[in-house]
Amino acid sequence: MNLTKTQKIFLQGKRLLLLIPAALFLITTAFSQSTTCSSDFDFKIDHNTKKVVFEAKSSHTPAVFAYDLGDGSFKRGQRVEHTYSAAGSYNVTLTTIAFNSSTNQRCTTRVSKKIEIVDCDRLKIAFKYEVEGMTVKLKGETNSNNVSTGFKFGDGSGERKDEVKHTYAKPGVYEVCYVAEDLTYGCRKEVCKKIIISAPCKLEAKFEYRQEDGDFKFFAKANDAPARFIWNFGDGNKGRGDEIKHSYDKPGVYEVCLTVYALN
Repeated sequence: MNLTKTQKIFLQGKRLLLLIPAALFLITTAFSQSTTCSSDFDFKIDHNTKKVVFEAKSSHTPAVFAYDLGDGSFKRGQRVEHTYSAAGSYNVTLTTIAFNSSTNQRCTTRVSKKIEIVDCDRLKIAFKYEVEGMTVKLKGETNSNNVSTGFKFGDGSGERKDEVKHTYAKPGVYEVCYVAEDLTYGCRKEVCKKIIISAPCKLEAKFEYRQEDGDFKFFAKANDAPARFIWNFGDGNKGRGDEIKHSYDKPGVYEVCLTVYALN
């Protein structure tokens, strides 16, 4: 018999097993197809990744296991892993060739099972937030009632609620995540946002003014130095500085506004 480089022959007692890529051929010399045997397989599905782990078992050993995975793919082995490209229903068939060395017999069995890969993209989640000082208000939303939900606050803590308040110990930028997990299929979704928590502002400011020779002179004060002072004189003109002089073109009532920014 001539064999290519990819072909192998295994001699096991009176059995001759020829393996060729993409196909499995069994050549027997003394075994008869008369023994009774059984086989089965279990599977575990990760619906998030569409990955399925198959594990076969047979009443007789040694045995050769071959899977038709239902999507045009074929794999051999007692334990195989396969990732499907899309959600859907697949008919998986396990073919087992088992040997009984004590009776010089073999048998071939086939077991088929239907597996269902769920589309986890159908689970939709989102959340809104509002910052008040060092506290953030969070509200999560999902399109399913059959889920377990919760928030991760980005500071090492979290809470399993759809609507929560959380107060941070110090200012910073925190990545807050809302997590939902389907209770039936284990589909898991997570959406995250970066939230800025600023130190409480204790800045206080005031200003005074007086009229000098038809002009107005404004004086600003702040309890936090250094600071930047921006004036709006109510006539379309603006100015900067803690002391500033301004002249109005005509008589009237003007609303003067001062905006102060702390620079430390």
